[in-house]
Amino acid sequence: MGWPGRFQVEEIQLAGTSLQRFTASFEQHCEGGPAALRGCVHYEQ
Repeated sequence: MGWPGRFQVEEIQLAGTSLQRFTASFEQHCEGGPAALRGCVHYEQ
Protein backbone atom coordinates (compact mmCIF):
# COMPACT_ATOMS: atom_id res chain seq x y z
CA MET A 1 0.00 0.00 0.00
CA GLY A 2 1.33 3.48 -0.89
CA TRP A 3 1.48 6.65 1.12
CA PRO A 4 -1.91 8.22 2.04
CA GLY A 5 -0.86 11.63 0.69
CA ARG A 6 1.95 13.95 -0.29
CA PHE A 7 3.81 17.02 0.98
CA GLN A 8 5.83 19.15 -1.42
CA VAL A 9 8.02 22.16 -0.63
CA GLU A 10 7.40 24.71 -3.39
CA GLU A 11 9.68 27.50 -2.13
CA ILE A 12 12.15 28.07 0.69
CA GLN A 13 14.29 31.17 1.21
CA LEU A 14 16.82 31.64 3.99
CA ALA A 15 18.87 34.63 5.13
CA GLY A 16 21.72 32.96 6.98
CA THR A 17 19.89 30.65 9.38
CA SER A 18 16.65 32.70 9.43
CA LEU A 19 13.65 31.54 7.43
CA GLN A 20 12.38 34.35 5.18
CA ARG A 21 9.83 32.57 2.95
CA PHE A 22 8.35 29.10 2.86
CA THR A 23 5.58 27.62 0.71
CA ALA A 24 4.43 23.99 0.71
CA SER A 25 1.42 22.14 -0.70
CA PHE A 26 -0.15 18.97 0.64
CA GLU A 27 -2.73 16.30 -0.20
CA GLN A 28 -4.12 13.73 2.21
CA HIS A 29 -6.37 10.75 1.51
CA CYS A 30 -8.18 9.07 4.41
CA GLU A 31 -7.94 5.27 4.32
CA GLY A 32 -7.20 5.28 0.58
CA GLY A 33 -10.55 6.87 -0.36
CA PRO A 34 -10.93 9.00 -3.50
CA ALA A 35 -11.85 12.22 -1.62
CA ALA A 36 -8.85 14.28 -0.57
CA LEU A 37 -7.93 17.18 1.68
CA ARG A 38 -5.72 19.59 -0.27
CA GLY A 39 -4.08 22.80 0.81
CA CYS A 40 -1.14 25.14 0.82
CA VAL A 41 0.91 26.69 3.64
CA HIS A 42 2.73 29.97 3.09
CA TYR A 43 5.01 31.87 5.49
CA GLU A 44 6.66 35.20 4.77
CA GLN A 45 8.59 37.29 7.27
